[in-house]
Amino acid sequence: MQAETVELEDWKDVVYAIGCDTCGVHYVGETGQHYYDRRRQHQGDVRNRKATNGIYGHLKTMKDTRLIGIKSIFWTRRSNGRGER
Repeated sequence: MQAETVELEDWKDVVYAIGCDTCGVHYVGETGQHYYDRRRQHQGDVRNRKATNGIYGHLKTMKDTRLIGIKSIFWTRRSNGRGER
């Protein structure tokens, strides 16, 4: 039997990191939602300049900043650190 392949963005109950390509800082978040939905919320917060969003706060302080997206840090909240869904 083949193992089911699940895209990272379809995972839920995860801890994730979004990296800044300019300075190397990572925003680490945790969500019970699907990662895709949470990422879209972050994008909307940045687009709408929501002051309470940590990613937007970082972008506001930097010039020529580019976010990388998810890095290698990506775990489920219920796993032992092996990135299980």
